[in-house]
Amino acid sequence: MNEETPPIELSNILTKDVFNRYLSEFPLIFLSSDGVIQTINSTASGLLGYSVEESIGMNVEGYFQFLGIPLRSYDQKMVFEALVNRKDSSVFPAQVHVIPYTENGALFILIPFLALEQKNKEKNL
Repeated sequence: MNEETPPIELSNILTKDVFNRYLSEFPLIFLSSDGVIQTINSTASGLLGYSVEESIGMNVEGYFQFLGIPLRSYDQKMVFEALVNRKDSSVFPAQVHVIPYTENGALFILIPFLALEQKNKEKNL
């Protein structure tokens, strides 16, 4: 039987904790293993130019243009510099973390990212 991966439910305490702790601080996207957005916070959707509702169910292919090999790799996590495409066709540089995540036996991918201009502002504070 070939079952589709159900949308991620934020019922798991770890998931809720992770998602809520970074809810407004960092742009976060939870993807299914095939790249479909399951959950996205308003910070990420705002940076991409889509509403949360528009984003759910979209494939992220095309959002991120990874620049070369990972900057770092640790514990199955990888950090890349990338160009991120917005809905309005503008592009911004970002540091993207790709983190495998499993819930109820299903593989998801957590992608927190930080716009590099935002990172540079934080350094200057």
